Amino acid sequence: MIRERALKILLVLSGLACLAGLYPLIGALREGVATTINRQDQMILGIYISLGVFLLIAARDPKIALGCDGGATRETCKSIANLTLRPPTTI
Repeated sequence: MIRERALKILLVLSGLACLAGLYPLIGALREGVATTINRQDQMILGIYISLGVFLLIAARDPKIALGCDGGATRETCKSIANLTLRPPTTI
């Protein structure tokens, strides 16, 4: 019971972290060509947003979605931590 509750919390937090990419993506779409976010980053944000929706759906009943979402959640957490903690690069 505790593990299932912890999994639900992890799925919700991962889903919300992925959906946080919606804000810069909407800003980039409103700015159009003058945006500072390049097309590749916009595509990755779109993938993360759709992953966030699926993670939030899986949080309702994690036992059913445990097989396919366990790896996705782990990889998403690794990727978010990597992108958050790495120093910004300038070209």
